[in-house]
Amino acid sequence: MSNWFKLEKGSTQYSTAKEYLELKRNIEEKASEYTEKYIKTDGAWYYKTWGLAVWITGFNTSENPANHTLVDGEYRPVEGTDCYKDFEEIPSISIEKMHEIQDGLNISKHVVYQPGFKQKEDEIYIKIDPHYLASREGYKEIF
Repeated sequence: MSNWFKLEKGSTQYSTAKEYLELKRNIEEKASEYTEKYIKTDGAWYYKTWGLAVWITGFNTSENPANHTLVDGEYRPVEGTDCYKDFEEIPSISIEKMHEIQDGLNISKHVVYQPGFKQKEDEIYIKIDPHYLASREGYKEIF
């Protein structure tokens, strides 16, 4: 079994995945803009390598960027600077929202699991081990 499923259009799972992918894309774009402007690196690389936690907790870089201080091994923008305001405007996904997303995708809350997604136009595919699913409602198995 490949563990890839097509989400059925109109299902709660499809709507939830679509919302999650839009949120994720928005976070990636804002984080990338921020790092290119203030950190002088490609934020997309950091996002794809380290995930949402980097954008929620700060940036891990090899040099001390201007207007940033080192806090617990990560660089945070200094309060009152332009970069602080821009950093605070980067959206994040709360734990509560992640639980909503898990519920909407029928993923069991007993595990911390991030499924893979592919989107082709208006079709959404998800890669997930079926034993993490509380229910297969809204999922169409593909081979």
